[in-house]
Amino acid sequence: MGVTTKERIRALYDPQTQTYAPEAMLMAKAIGSSIAKMHDADIVHGDLTTSNMMLRAPEFYETAGVVMIDFGLGFQSNLHEDKA
Repeated sequence: MGVTTKERIRALYDPQTQTYAPEAMLMAKAIGSSIAKMHDADIVHGDLTTSNMMLRAPEFYETAGVVMIDFGLGFQSNLHEDKA
């Protein structure tokens, strides 16, 4: 079972040094890649929050590390302003 992005981001933060673990950059790239794939297919999520992203283990970030969930407000659009 995966964890939400919000839970993982919180776990990667070190309040003493006020920095994130290196895994956070891999996660950010995986999230961006997932959003780009949706937008390339003209899919707009409609409610994109960290609670609507499930993460797999870090070794899968490059291929399918982020799974978007809850497309209740999602729609199809080829307009650029809908994807901003």
